[in-house]
Amino acid sequence: MIGSFARTLLHVAGGAAGLAAVVLVFGAWRLSYGPVSLSFLAPHLERSLALGESGFRVSFDDLTFGLRNDSHLPGIRAFGVRVRDLDDRVDLRVPETTIGLNVPALARGVVVPHRLDLHGPTVHVRHDDARADGEVAGGAADALRRALSDAPELGRVRLVNVVDA
Repeated sequence: MIGSFARTLLHVAGGAAGLAAVVLVFGAWRLSYGPVSLSFLAPHLERSLALGESGFRVSFDDLTFGLRNDSHLPGIRAFGVRVRDLDDRVDLRVPETTIGLNVPALARGVVVPHRLDLHGPTVHVRHDDARADGEVAGGAADALRRALSDAPELGRVRLVNVVDA
């Protein structure tokens, strides 16, 4: 015979499992109609991606969460991405960026990016006339490499795909 405490515990656990199933079904139904806007998270994400001591800052026009077109796996799409250094010498603009997410980690409640697709990126480098162009380009590449190495959340990205550069 089951005691009243155990019966109550089973009812609570069953209710929680039922609620989780309803939330998952609703989430899948909502994503089937298109992406969900995350624009309210853009300022928080911009602050969290202030990339270390390298001095780069990131801004977004819009963020959405939805299923990626190529694989129907969950991903974050950022529109109007702009990465600049503090004195605006390096300016990277990407009209659309897709961040593929690790599904098993997402099921555990952890957001882990594993793929980064950059659609139509352009890089503008402003330099002094006293420096050679190759030196400026190399310095910009080194600065971007340092910026990415200072961001541990980007360290798990396994594939970076550049489209229409």
